[in-house]
Amino acid sequence: MSSWFSFAKKYLWHEEKTPFHLSPSQMSKLQASNELKLFAIFEGIIAGMMVFGIYSHFHATGETSLFPGLIYCLFLLFALFLLVKHKHFIAGIFCVTPPLVIFGMILWFGFHPNNGSFEKIILSAFLAFWFFYSIRIFEISRCFQSLKEESASSSPRAVHQ
Repeated sequence: MSSWFSFAKKYLWHEEKTPFHLSPSQMSKLQASNELKLFAIFEGIIAGMMVFGIYSHFHATGETSLFPGLIYCLFLLFALFLLVKHKHFIAGIFCVTPPLVIFGMILWFGFHPNNGSFEKIILSAFLAFWFFYSIRIFEISRCFQSLKEESASSSPRAVHQ
């Protein structure tokens, strides 16, 4: 095995922190919780940037036409909080909606006129990845209560070393 692979495995792959190779029903609660936290960080950063951008636009112009988007993003941040803290099924459903909302907006309004074909393909691929990963998060939240418990002492190393 080459040295670059062991370096990459050491820093990018961890059984508890990155269990992306397991189906949601085969994960432990610790693995599922770690994956939900990672997803909440990913989607929360995007929603937080939207909240900041919409609020900055409102503060600069006084225009309130983007308030439905602001309210949606605030609800999404609350749903992400519920997903991480309580693993609610409804929060998992709501967290699937952002890529669908963005896809619907693209269908309704179209791409920006300055976007070339490459940008459209990249954006579409990102939305498809985000949607399918959101479905995985929904499956984790759906079956979280039935997952097996795993104590930190049963793993060979502590999770946060």
